[in-house]
Amino acid sequence: MALFAFNTHKAVKMLTKAGADEALAEAMVTTFGEVLGEDIATKDDLKHLEQRLGARMDGMEQNMINMEQRMMQNMVNIEQRMTIRLGGMIALGIGVLAVVDTL
Repeated sequence: MALFAFNTHKAVKMLTKAGADEALAEAMVTTFGEVLGEDIATKDDLKHLEQRLGARMDGMEQNMINMEQRMMQNMVNIEQRMTIRLGGMIALGIGVLAVVDTL
């Protein structure tokens, strides 16, 4: 995560000016600073994540295109094999009819 600046002195001054006593203001600012220091995503974090996801999606799109091309080639191969088998069955049928006709 990216680091960012949090002006604790300024925050304490603003809280005391708004009516909070100094001890409460310091406790609030300390707590707030600890929370901010945890898992907060910055704009840069989100931009980096967006770039990574975009790259992954581009890769997935290319994988899908490759898979579609392989599937189309497989279907062409299957169609060719079926045509050859059908041709063989027709030739065999004609041969059988020719033999039966000569009997």
